[in-house]
Amino acid sequence: MKEKRLNIISHKKFEKKIREESIMFVLIAKKVIENFSDEPPEEIKKELKEFLNVFPSKLPYVLPLYMTFNTL
Repeated sequence: MKEKRLNIISHKKFEKKIREESIMFVLIAKKVIENFSDEPPEEIKKELKEFLNVFPSKLPYVLPLYMTFNTL
């Protein structure tokens, strides 16, 4: 069985391949932060407080029904 290897290409080669091929699969990896906290950083707490009235305190468990309105 042939071994599959990781194939990393540059941004330019990626754009060229997208134009050439009809289907492309892309994997994007990101480093996971180990010490994740639910508490927002101090730098943005002030901005979040400013917009508290925009977001409801409790969200519904289900999505609302889809409604269409006749514009006639």
